Amino acid sequence: MQLKTRIIDMSPTLKAINQVDPEAFDAFFADYKNAGSIPGKREGHYMRVQQWATANLKHLLYLAADDAVINYGKMRLQFLQKALAQDTSGDFCFRVLHPEVSGPPDMKLASAEYRNFIISNRAVLDLVNSAGEGIPVEHYSADDINILFSAQIQEPADKYGDRFLMDDLLALAENKRQTCQMEIDLMDAVLKAPPRESAELIRYVFADEWPE
Repeated sequence: MQLKTRIIDMSPTLKAINQVDPEAFDAFFADYKNAGSIPGKREGHYMRVQQWATANLKHLLYLAADDAVINYGKMRLQFLQKALAQDTSGDFCFRVLHPEVSGPPDMKLASAEYRNFIISNRAVLDLVNSAGEGIPVEHYSADDINILFSAQIQEPADKYGDRFLMDDLLALAENKRQTCQMEIDLMDAVLKAPPRESAELIRYVFADEWPE
């Protein structure tokens, strides 16, 4: 037990997993010890952490510090821009966004530059580590974040009309390129806000609900 405690203290990543998803912790702890300092195994461990982080993104964003959240938002914007650049139809990008509709993208069709961006980017790991530090984050009220969000996205809302923020995936699939561009414009809009506001807006974009 003392060994486990010492390792957790040395690893913000494991600390975050233990805090957010205790049921998954033992498997990640064993995986971490097994990986050791062996390059191939350590890379595999970090890839599994990234997959876990994606599944727990909303919770991590709420716990992480503003700078880590903004860094994730910037990565997300680049990620979507690069996904849309993979083909002119927007099909690849749409599959990245909504694999439940058309299936996941065929990564064999992706450029080496796009694949390297996904593998090498540490924004998700930094988000996990920040959440694991346990530093309290002060959040806006539900009323305040709603008002701020409406004002910040006014330009893309005017541009796209009723289709902007639509949740009908089948309707969105009718124009995949536009759907991806709307996601890009949304992230670009929230990143233009001052840092404190931008971080809260990014959290809000991904949240299912916002505490009162």
